[in-house]
Order: sequence, then C-alpha cells, then structure tokens
Amino acid sequence: MSYSMRLIYNLIVLILLINSHLLIALTDEQLNTWIMPSPQEQLDREAKRELVGLGRVFVPAMSQPEYEPFYMVQGVDDHRQYFAQMGESTYLRPGEYILQYGSGNESQMMSKRISVIREYVHIVEPDWGGLRVRLIDENRNTIDTQYELFAMKNAESYGFGIGSLEEFGEQPQTWILRPGRYKIVLNNKPFNTIDDFTTVDLAEGELRILTIVVDSDTDSLIGAGILETAEYARERSNLRFTSAIHGNLNFNMDNTTDRERPALNLIVTTQLDNRLIFDRFPYFYSMQNLTDFGLSKDRDSDLRVSTDNFQIRNTFVYYLSQLFGLYGRFDMETHFFEQFEHASDSLNVRIVDSEGQIINEQTGLEKFRITPSIYPLIFREGAGFSIRPINRPRSTVNLRFGFGMQQDINNRVYRYERTVTDTINTEIEYSVYREAESTYKEGIEMSLLANFFTPYNISYNTALDVLIPFDTSVSNTYRWENTFTFRFVRHMALDYKINLLYDKDRRDYTEVIHNVFLRLTYLIY
Repeated sequence: MSYSMRLIYNLIVLILLINSHLLIALTDEQLNTWIMPSPQEQLDREAKRELVGLGRVFVPAMSQPEYEPFYMVQGVDDHRQYFAQMGESTYLRPGEYILQYGSGNESQMMSKRISVIREYVHIVEPDWGGLRVRLIDENRNTIDTQYELFAMKNAESYGFGIGSLEEFGEQPQTWILRPGRYKIVLNNKPFNTIDDFTTVDLAEGELRILTIVVDSDTDSLIGAGILETAEYARERSNLRFTSAIHGNLNFNMDNTTDRERPALNLIVTTQLDNRLIFDRFPYFYSMQNLTDFGLSKDRDSDLRVSTDNFQIRNTFVYYLSQLFGLYGRFDMETHFFEQFEHASDSLNVRIVDSEGQIINEQTGLEKFRITPSIYPLIFREGAGFSIRPINRPRSTVNLRFGFGMQQDINNRVYRYERTVTDTINTEIEYSVYREAESTYKEGIEMSLLANFFTPYNISYNTALDVLIPFDTSVSNTYRWENTFTFRFVRHMALDYKINLLYDKDRRDYTEVIHNVFLRLTYLIY
C-alpha cells in the first residue's frame, strides 16, 4: 500500500472513530436514568483487546446485562447469526450486518444495518427505551404477581412479566422497547380493560422504573407511577442490605407408650439472617451473618438449648475482568451458650488428654459440660484467584483457588470417644471424653459456591471449602453445605439441609447432618 493510500485509510478510520464517540454522546439526563454506567465506561470495563483482522459490535446495557434480552447480529451475505448479551461485544469479520435487538417476538424487535470495520469498535447508539416493572403491596413488600405488557399504538402484546421478590435476591427483568406509550395490565385482563392497568411513556435512551402497587387482599391495582425517591434510589444503589428472621415450631404428642401419660416434645428454632452486599465493578464485597438459636422441652426434662451457632462470612473480590478476579475472605464461627451431655439415668465420665492419659473421673452425673461458651472458636482466612464462569439472574457459580488458613481455638472442649468398663469395678462404665487441642492449619484452599433458582420456586445453594495443609502430617479438611428450598408462599418454605464435614482433628469420619423443617420468614428489611 502506497503512502498516500495508507494516509487516506488512516483518515477514514479516524473519522469513523470520531463519529463513534458522537453516536454515544448521550445527555447526562439520559444517563442518570441508567443503572449501568455510560456505554464508553461499559466498554472500558469489558477490557477486551482488539483481534487482528476482526471488528466488533458493542450494544450497551441500561441495567444489569443479565436481566436484559440478548441481541442478534446476522451477516447480510452469509446469513450467519451471532448472539450476545447486552453490554457485551461481538467479534465479527469486516462486512455488512443486520443487528436485531429488543423484547417481544421477532416481528416486534428493532433492527438496523451496521458496518463492521477491521479492528474498529462499533458502539451502537441507544435508540430504544428501557422499562423495569416493580410490583409491591401496600406495605411496600415486593410481590411476584403476573402482568402483561401492551403497545398502545397497535394493542400488540409483548408478553408476560412477573414481579420479583427482591428480598430473596431476585431482580425485575428489563424490557427493551421502541420509544412510545405502553400499557401494563394485571389479572389477565384484556387490552381494552378500564381497570387494573396503568400506562408509561418510554423515551429514547432512557430507562424507566415503574412501580405498581397491588392490594394484597384483592390483587387489584391501587396505584402506579415513576418514583424518583427512595424506591428509585434503592434500585440504583450498589449497596444492598437485607435482614430476616426465620423460625419454625415443632410440637409432638404421642400416647402410644402410655395412654394416660402421653409423651410431649416441643422444639422452637429461630434464625437471624443478615446480608450486606456492595457490588460496583470492579469491587465486590459480601457479608453474611447467621445466628441460630433453638430451645427444646419434653415432659421429663427441663427447657434446654438445642441449637446455638453464630457465624459471619466476609468476602472481598477485585475483578480484573467480568470472569477473573482476586479475592480475600475472613470467616468466624462460634456459639454463645454452654453445651451439655445429658443422661436419662446417671453419667460416669472419664476425661483424657490428647495423649490418652486420664485427667479426671466423675461418676453419678446428671449432665456433663462438653463445651463452654464461645469455644470452640473457629477462624478461616484465605486469599487468591476467583473465577466466575456463570453469572446469570437465576444461576451463579464461583470458583476460588488460593492460600488458606484455619484456626480452631479450644479451651476445655471435650469430645466423646467411646465407652469403657472400669478395670477394677467391672460394674462401672465410663463415657470417655478427650480434651480437644487447638489446631492451626495453613495450605492450599479451593472453594465452589453456586446458587440455582429453578422453576416452581425451588432453589439450590451449595458451598464447598477444601483445605490441603502444607504439613503432610496434618489431614485434609473439607466442609460442604447444601440447601434445597421449596417456597410455597412468600413467608413459608420447606428447607432441606445436608452438611458434610471432615476434619480428622475433630472426628476420624465424615460428619453428616440432615435437617428438614418448615420455615416461616419475616423480612425486617
């Protein structure tokens, strides 16, 4: 290529680059309605390099990309189709393409012809409007009521949407539509209904967040509008805090053994669940605090503490890209009340140290304290690399690999080992309890965290932590927590939990704990 031809080519590319910035010159008024940053900042955040011989198309997202519809690019000549999420680039060979985007069926979607130039980013100008519909009741609780969206100009239905239960981590979908007026209808009413409806006007390049208030008794619409106040600020906030109280009650009465004196058993369990999330790329921080407390009572025993656990988990991630990041974490686990081993008749106890030497013997006990308050006190720390291969509205998967530490601090903590017969008085049997020593481990840690929300209000959460110590004389440890939740209505769900724990310093086998209970939830915030 001659010098003059190269100069002309460079001038053309420069003009196109200048024009591209003109295309995305949105006003501050428009950008202030977005949840996502400006198109140029989204492109910079994506941090993808140019590929030799290819160009790319970037379609910006107004809200979180995972809640917006996919867009499609089709070659004019070869009719080959490429699909991508809003807010993501698509690499293409130079040429002419048809871009198709928006909500609804194929005939309702928008389209335009675009030119892809080698090693040039075509940022698509937002000529559409965005709409998010939040449904709440008169107490400001989000509800999952269904609605239908119509275009006013031709009465075409763009489909059904459903309200999101934001307290459970759900977010409303974002409709990508042509600018104009739209009608939202509740309770399966037709387009020409004169009740249970509202309208909203969408402007080019702007995101509208429409709040609809529904009567919790009649499911009728009692209010709607664009709230430029606390509700809107909460939608755009990078910081989210939720707090909830879960509880369940189990009462049993059984007279199969004694007709006149039935066995009675009462178990009450509560859980305080606090969560704090800060999510502003490239920073992500999450804190989860779970406090479990339960009481039990039967006819032949006093009121006892049956469940007592306090744990707090902190994770910070600095994302280098949408997929990779660096993480640091700090977890703590403890309890508040003393724990006892109770005997129905009498209890004989032999306490031994870590070497098996007898420290003390006690006979005729009604109960024996196995742990004091606070201890065992467990700390876990880690730092390394984080990979997020799946990050979708209803499914997330995180993988972590790095350096980890764990400290189990014990003070007068005793663990049951076996039952033995006294060598002198063979009529006496002792329950042998070994005093637990504090342990300190460091090594390679690997973690898997995943959340899946399936149809029919079923969710599955799992967290697997593995620690491989550098000291080969110390055994590996793993902790695997699994929770299946079947939500019947807003405040009621059936939980099935299965937790597996292996730590040879605690037990020489895998501890398996199953829990099934009907959970009632009250959302504080």
